[in-house]
Amino acid sequence: MNPDCERALLEMDTLADPEWLQGHLAGCATCRAEAALRERVRVGLQRAVRATPVDARMESRVRVAMAPPGFRSRWQPYAAAAALLMAVGSYWAVPWAQNQIRESAYFGALPAGVSRLMRVGLSDHVHCAAFRKWPKQGTEHALPAAFRPVLTHIPANYRVVSAHECKARGRSFVHLVMRDAKDGLVSLVIARKQDGETFGNSPLRRVAAGATVFHEDVPRFQIAGFEADAFLVFVVSEMDAAANQQLAVTVAGPVTALLNTIG
Repeated sequence: MNPDCERALLEMDTLADPEWLQGHLAGCATCRAEAALRERVRVGLQRAVRATPVDARMESRVRVAMAPPGFRSRWQPYAAAAALLMAVGSYWAVPWAQNQIRESAYFGALPAGVSRLMRVGLSDHVHCAAFRKWPKQGTEHALPAAFRPVLTHIPANYRVVSAHECKARGRSFVHLVMRDAKDGLVSLVIARKQDGETFGNSPLRRVAAGATVFHEDVPRFQIAGFEADAFLVFVVSEMDAAANQQLAVTVAGPVTALLNTIG
């Protein structure tokens, strides 16, 4: 086993450097399989424990018996507080770790032919919306003031549930998370362009002849994108292709015009 894989196995237990682990899993099928196996084992153990009844009096007696003399009365309040903190930490850490594994597995399995441009929009949707088990909090006040008018250009049949700034794979985004009429998640993702990023010279397909919106087939999601002078914009969802592309076409004009005033 090479040193990176040895480190990855340790990171799966400690999560001391989750960004490094995420990057390693994206490129190592063996470690992704190990991470998936550990996840299945963890879920199985949780289910087994929850399904096993424990007599409350027995649990209390065991805890008292395990405590050394003099420890019980003096440290019992602190032990209770520590147990509570551990429980709360596990409540948040376990879903977070699950999300990291799923995200890395998705990008690790992504076909090599998926364009670099569309990967930009996918990265934030997958990281921030697709695999979360709880909604990321954020309202229009979490957006920089210059970007808040984007909200006025969202069609009425889409409900904005979160609007915020975030980071994914080392890059900053402005992200609107919406729900459609079927309660499916839809992301409007805005990223400042980096060197050479433009749809103008890409081989991606336009949604229609002469359109400024481009689309690409990717696993699980529909994605369409367009650009302003200094920004890339993506619409990512699990809607059908026509609905996803129509939303992108609808917002492309006004959102582009707004972003061009930000520069």
